[in-house]
Amino acid sequence: VAGLETVAAVFNTFIPECADLNSLRGFWATNKDAIKVLEEGDSDLYQTVLNNFTARSEKLKGEAA
Repeated sequence: VAGLETVAAVFNTFIPECADLNSLRGFWATNKDAIKVLEEGDSDLYQTVLNNFTARSEKLKGEAA
């Protein structure tokens, strides 16, 4: 699907901008439709985005501890 690389790039740009877990979770929830399209359209790009979300979440959890 055309444009999925751009969608993934936008996510990967903004994930690090989330300063805390609430903003990260909110970003995911707000964009769940686009994430679903990415998951269905390109599983490799989706996995990269998911891995970046997970890594950011773990980093923020560590900072909050």
